Parts: sequence; C-alpha cells; structure tokens
Amino acid sequence: MKSFVLKMKLQMFGYIILQIWLLGSCRGQVIMEELKVNYSMSPMDMLGMEAPTNLTIDQIIMKAMGGIGAATNLISSKGYVLCELDMNLTENQYWDLYRVPGGNARQKRKATRNTVLRWTANTIPYRFVSNHFSLKEQYMIRQAMTEWERYTCLKFRPATSTDQNLVRFQNGQGCNSQLGMSGGQQSLNLDQNGCRWRGLYLHEIGHAIGLVHEHQLPVRDSFITIQWQNVQRGLEFCFDKYSSEAVDMMNVPYEYSSVMHYGVTAFSKDGRSKTILVNDPKIEEKIGAVYMKELSYTDVEIVNKMYKCSDHCVTNIRCYNGYLDENCRCVCKDGSEACVQGQPGLDAKCGANSYGDDWQCAVWANSGQCETNPNFMNKACARACGPCVIAKTDGGCSNRYLHEKCSKWAEEGDCLSNKMWMEYNCCEACRSTGGSGSTVPNCANIHPKSDECDRWAKEGECGANPLWMIPNCRMSCGACGKPLPTTPLPPPSTTEYKGDCRDIYNSIECEGWAETGECELNPDWMIPNCRRSCKKCPSEECVNIFDDSQCDYKAQRGECLNNKDWMEANCRRSCKNCTAPSTSVPPTTKATIPVLSTVKPDTSECKNEYKDDKMCNLWTEAGNCPINPWMTKFCAKACKKCRSPGDTTDKTITNTPSLEIGCKDINTKCNILKKHGYCEINPAYAIPVCKKTCGACQDNTVCQDNNAVCPLWKKGLSCTKNANYMLRNCQKSCEIC
Repeated sequence: MKSFVLKMKLQMFGYIILQIWLLGSCRGQVIMEELKVNYSMSPMDMLGMEAPTNLTIDQIIMKAMGGIGAATNLISSKGYVLCELDMNLTENQYWDLYRVPGGNARQKRKATRNTVLRWTANTIPYRFVSNHFSLKEQYMIRQAMTEWERYTCLKFRPATSTDQNLVRFQNGQGCNSQLGMSGGQQSLNLDQNGCRWRGLYLHEIGHAIGLVHEHQLPVRDSFITIQWQNVQRGLEFCFDKYSSEAVDMMNVPYEYSSVMHYGVTAFSKDGRSKTILVNDPKIEEKIGAVYMKELSYTDVEIVNKMYKCSDHCVTNIRCYNGYLDENCRCVCKDGSEACVQGQPGLDAKCGANSYGDDWQCAVWANSGQCETNPNFMNKACARACGPCVIAKTDGGCSNRYLHEKCSKWAEEGDCLSNKMWMEYNCCEACRSTGGSGSTVPNCANIHPKSDECDRWAKEGECGANPLWMIPNCRMSCGACGKPLPTTPLPPPSTTEYKGDCRDIYNSIECEGWAETGECELNPDWMIPNCRRSCKKCPSEECVNIFDDSQCDYKAQRGECLNNKDWMEANCRRSCKNCTAPSTSVPPTTKATIPVLSTVKPDTSECKNEYKDDKMCNLWTEAGNCPINPWMTKFCAKACKKCRSPGDTTDKTITNTPSLEIGCKDINTKCNILKKHGYCEINPAYAIPVCKKTCGACQDNTVCQDNNAVCPLWKKGLSCTKNANYMLRNCQKSCEIC
C-alpha cells in the first residue's frame, strides 16, 4: 500500500520529474530525493519545493504583467520609463541607453557610463513592505542576497529610518526594478501572482545593483542574432543594442548562462516564435531559464569590477582565469582559489566534475549541496566537494570573510544549512552564534523525529520557518538558551517627532508616494521622512502621529492609561481621545441627511477586463490610452472607451471631442516640394503643410502616437531634431494633427 501511494504521488509530480530529467540539474536531484521521503512534512511550506517550470525569466515577467499588450505601457505615472519588461529607468537613463527615434545615434551625454549609480559604501539597505511576503519568501530573497554577497563586495542590510536610499521589496505590479541606486526608496516589485522565483530574485536584484540585460550588450551580435520579423510591434527598441559608450563591459565576456539573459522567445509577437537565434544551438534551452537559476561567473566578475572590490589589495597578486575578490583571494572560473599567477593550480589528484560545468558545481557546493545532496554531488561534482576546493578546517577558527557578513550568514542559519563551507570561511561567527550545535543541558527537540529536525535544519528551515522550527527543533537549530520567537510586530520608528511637521524627503515625491498608499504600506520609512504628506501632524483632525498599527497595538496593551501623556500626544485616534468638533447641529443629524446625486447612474456594463483597476487608472493617467490599442479593450472603463450592448463601435464616455486628423495638404506647391526632396531634406517644414503628399497620413481618424515613448522623445526635442520620424509616428505629441 505504501509503495502504491508513493507511486501515485510520483505520478502527480510527473511534470516535475520530466523537467528534472531534461534539465539534469543538481537542484532537480534534490527534489527527486525529497519526493522519495515522507510527504507529511510537519514544518509548513518546506524549503526546496519550488515547482519546476520550463518558463524563462522574460516569460515569467510577461505573464505577471498580463501579456504582451500590457507590456507596451511604457510610461509610468511617476515619470519612469518601463523598458525591456522589468527596468524602471529615469529619463536620463533612458536617453543614455537607447537611440533617439529614426535610428540615429544616442544622444551624447557627459559620463554616460556613470548613469547607473553605484551604491554608497557598496551597501544596499532594503526593506520588505509589511505583510507582502511570507517568512519563507523573505528568507529566499535574503538567500539571493547572500549569493551576491558571497562572490562580491556588496553588503545587504535592513534599512533604518535614517536611510534615504534603499530598495523596497513589495507586492507591486509585475516583476521589475529600478536600475542602480537611482535615489530615494526605490521599488523592487515582485507580484505575488507569478514573481516568486529564486532565479527572478537574483535577476531583479541584479538590476538594483546596476546590471543591464545580457542580450543587449555591445558585443551581442557575435553571439546571437535578433529575428526582427518576430518581435512585437512597438517593442523593437527593447532589442536595441547598447553602445559601448553607454555600457562598459570592463573586458568581461558575453555569457549565455548569465542570470541577466532573457530566453529565445522574448518580446515575441505570438509568444512562440523565436526572436533570438543562438550561435551555439546546444545551449539554447538553458538561456534565460528561471528554474533553480544561479549566478554565472561573469555576473559576479562584472560586479566586482563595477564596485572596485579589490582596489585595496596589494598590487603583486595576479589571477589567471580569475579575478581578485574583496578578501584579496583569487576567484577562479572553476570555482576554486587555485589560479594565482606563479603558483600551481589544481592537480589531477583533485578529481574532476563529470557534470561538465565547474563553476556551476562550485556554486552548488558553496551553498551546501555536497552535504544535503551527496548522492548526486559526490559523483557529478566530485572535485567541487573535495578538499581541493572547499578546504577542511585546520584546527584554527577565524572568519575568512568580513565579520559582518559572516555574522549575518550565521544568524540566517547558514552554519547549519551550509555547514562545511561556513566552518571553513566563517568559523568564528558559527561558534559565537552556537551554529554548530548546543551544549545547554536538557536541550532537546520537541518534535518526535529528531532526524527530521536535523534534515530540515540543513535545508535552511531554521531561517525560513523559525516560528515552527525554533520551538520544535531547538537543538537542531542551535537555539537552546535563546528566547522563543514571537509573531513579528511592526518595528517602532527610531525617529522621534519633534514638532516640526514637514517632509524631510523631497515633498513632490512624498506626495506622490502618499497618493499611491505608501503611508500605509511602508509606514516605517514614510512617516518619519514624509510626515506632512502622510498627514501625521498634530491638527484639529483626529490622527495618530505614528504608524497606526503600532498605535493600535499599544492601545490594546493598555498604554492609553499606563502611558497616557505620550499616547495622547502621539496616538489620539487609537486611544479614541478626540474631541468632537463644535457644531450647533448634532453629528448624527448631519449624517442622516442624504446627498442626492444629479448624475444619472451608468447602467451599462462598462468595466476593465484587466485584473487590476488601479493599474488601468495609473496607465490612463500616464497617457497610455491613445498610444496603446490594448488599453482600449482591456482598460475600457479607465480609458472611457465602452461599448453599448450589441454595439461593435467604440463609445467615448466624455464631453471632450476627439481630435480629428485631416489628411490633406495646406500648401499648394506640395508636389514641387516633394519633387525637390523637401519631405526628407526639410521634414520639419514639409510634413506639417504637405502631410498627404509626403505620405505622412495615419491609418485611422484619431490623432495618436504610434510609439509609447513619443511623449518622452518630444521632451528631448526630437520633433525638430528627428522630424522625419517624429512627424510621421508621433503626430499627437508633436501636435501636427
């Protein structure tokens, strides 16, 4: 009976097994072994069960956005330009990376290579918006940060109220990030409906670090060929090749396996046709894969060079087939440290990795797979798991990485889930946190199967699921003698209010964030920095000066009486300590007076077919309705474009008449102007007065732009600088309808 149940469960996971077989991956083998173990797992939401998928990074992002139609909404309400599906660029970044319309060269700007700002002191403060991510999801995102930290000099830490520049992880629309440190609290959106993949975390964090997409690098034509005929109309610019003037590759080669590479059907007009042809067809299926994605060697090499991680090292250290890291040690392409010029490399006694990818084997070994998945690793990645690459401890105990990094990783539970690597590289931190076990008397696991506790601890559950693991598997988690965890509450603000009710940060941006609900979604940062915009100032209104959730919690604990003076000053609403406004009419009387509307209610079925009304409204405000036909259908209500029952023509619910296009010539000598080439030589004059003769009439009767970024191009003076293109394709923005 047991074997029959197991067989049925394996059949349920048939797709998973098929993908594992196709991918041949180490992580896939981990799941294969997990499938053969007991399915009745006590800790909720066990780690390592990310469902396999054959979708690529770009397909995941496109799906979360709502399809190719939504992807053409490029202009956001906050002034950013959404490029290549997931990069929110400032206008300056856009102009530096892309050609101006008409195919001409990019605008010349001073120091274009410095457009992507580096993070100060190589440190990236971050914050998770409350209740947007489960504990497991937060843990997995932090593990993605750890991978970037392990191979570069970058450091990630929780933001404080004094951090003006930070990355805010949120359950926003789509999967996207701003590029580099663009200033302020910048959003990294990970929609819960499709963006929760570890490979995608690595990708979007890569953008926040300052990386662009691999398939648009200046040298890409030597490695891939773009099939322009298969690209969705209006998104051709998403395959614009970056110039070497805008993007410095720092002598790092192109890499198909980069976490920043999209799949071969990216921006396809039908979702199936290939838009990217690979010069080496054998590796086509691996390009852009999101499932169990790891950083490539070139991903970490370029970041080390961008952030000058080894500038403090002595100059006589040279690495061949490798780079020098922040610890002044060589990181070699095979994942070892044995590529120091003048010293011997790994010899034959170290064995070989039969898997065929030395760097991939090393990444798996460095993340603990040699211990958690020995059956696969000892065969496929024998050298990576051997003492030649991960050295055994020599009796000493010190940190080979920065103390703050080792301590952070130890607190995350890596001394248990990645024991061998941590004992060698962060021994001191592991011993100080009790990560190697506990000697506290009478310390035991409450869970009846201690071996399961040990296994779950190795898999990272002490960090991913502490609310269950610490009380039930304390010994395995090395948590004996430590306080039991409680349900996390919003952290108190560290910035005291001193009576100066103002926005510390830029007031215009504060007001914009407040309008989109950030005061409630992200109170820890918003209230101290955007107090006026969040309306958290003493006034005649009944408000809490601090975060409502904190005030409500304090009020429930009785602090309105026990800490009366402070609570009256800061949490008036939660303490219900508000004085009703003086009025001659009782409030109840006023409230019962009905307010009659003089507007006849709309009984038609006017609605947005898109899943999110809020996004439709934001796209409409940004001006996407007249330039993206997809909006008319899927955001009809927001665009005020609805149809009556049985009517197949669009109805505009507005009193503003649409601007009609007149396809005619104003000048009587248009034929002569065209004959002498004025339509091309001097289009700024000829096209507005000879629209018909110059062939610049649009196909429909409504004045519109043919490209989503026409308004941005107009701001760059392209209507005059590139008139031949703009006056034909951006007539609405250039005002020549």
